[in-house]
Amino acid sequence: MNTGNRTKELDHQTARVMHQDATDWLSEMEFMDDEMAFFAEMLRNYFLALAVKDFEQEKLLLRERKIIANEIILMKQRVNEHHDHLINLIEMVHPEAKERALETEHFEVARAVRKLRKEFMDYKKRLFKEVSEVIKEQKQKSLTP
Repeated sequence: MNTGNRTKELDHQTARVMHQDATDWLSEMEFMDDEMAFFAEMLRNYFLALAVKDFEQEKLLLRERKIIANEIILMKQRVNEHHDHLINLIEMVHPEAKERALETEHFEVARAVRKLRKEFMDYKKRLFKEVSEVIKEQKQKSLTP
């Protein structure tokens, strides 16, 4: 039984799992980009009604959308960089030395992705709540003679 090869195999397995995480995060960031484009369109379509309802809330929604969109761009760059580091680790002959640093980096990126995901979901809920209220008000007005 050669434990040296076993350690190397475990290191490569860990790197592959982290690589899959990074790939999943990139996919999630792409989906968030698509949703942010949809949110921008939603805000454009209901801008006037939202502004009449609560102008300060409308400004906040616009500002937060811009901030989160920028955070998504930065996170994609960070995850791409981490992804590249993982690919290099997988291709190395002796990855043991770098793996500890990459595990730490992976933990930090995972925490940042979770934070961004929470901010994104909180924003999405607030936006949908505001737009839903405006749509209901518009429907009520159209039904009232």
